[in-house]
Amino acid sequence: MSIKMRLKLFSRFLFEDKRFPIYLDLLATMLVLFLQLSAPPLLNNFLTRLEYLVYDQCLRVRPKA
Repeated sequence: MSIKMRLKLFSRFLFEDKRFPIYLDLLATMLVLFLQLSAPPLLNNFLTRLEYLVYDQCLRVRPKA
């Protein structure tokens, strides 16, 4: 079976019955889990800073009591 035929079968399987968004979501979820569990130190530092930034923005949006 040629590569062109395999790609055609794979694309038909992927885009049939709107499966592509489901697989894309699963892939994104697995990527985020991988980055949260075993990220390199540089990326881990970036994710921590991003988390702090989002937390600060949430505090700014909330009304003060």
